[in-house]
Amino acid sequence: MRIPVVLALASWLVIAGCGSDPSGPGADPDFFPISPGNLWNYDVDGYLTYAKGDTLAADGSFVREVTRTVTHENGLVLFELVSRFSMSVQLPDTVVVWSDTSYSYTFDADSELIAYDDTLSMDYEIVMKFPPTLGEIWEPFSDSTIVREVVSLSASISVPSGNYTDCIHLRDTDTADPDFLWNMYVAEGIGPASFIIEEADSNSFSHMELKLESFLIN
Repeated sequence: MRIPVVLALASWLVIAGCGSDPSGPGADPDFFPISPGNLWNYDVDGYLTYAKGDTLAADGSFVREVTRTVTHENGLVLFELVSRFSMSVQLPDTVVVWSDTSYSYTFDADSELIAYDDTLSMDYEIVMKFPPTLGEIWEPFSDSTIVREVVSLSASISVPSGNYTDCIHLRDTDTADPDFLWNMYVAEGIGPASFIIEEADSNSFSHMELKLESFLIN
């Protein structure tokens, strides 16, 4: 299991939203519930299959919490989101556990939702553009080959916390790695309800799903 890759992907999981309007939602706090004390708890489930036939099962948890507001070096007031990721992988003779804590800092601009890695860097991720438009494509990272697309404005998803319709489906692909795929489904007034991550090479195929189990929105 390429755990470092999965952990890096987990650090991208930021708050977004969806709605049923044909043009998608605008920059409305009802669609972006970013407030100190908000919390999302996900169940993590996946597997890694090798070309020779062996399959390793993986499971764990992912918790995302808005902890406080902080001020960026450029003067913006940002929301700090703490992500705690834990995963266990069943090997033939033992269980290996990985864990990681990461931080991101979000800001709701007029035309896009952005996320910084820290309060000093000038580089940021463009999480969402407002209003979300079906088929719109952009590069979320300035130093990456990742491309993000709005695949649907009316996706349905079923997870432990409920059944959600009219969700925004965002998909990331990598122009330098055609075997990489990252999907996020975002429920109105709640945030991301599910993530599906896949990656393959000549020796293996990995599949990871994060499903929303519970949440607290203030």
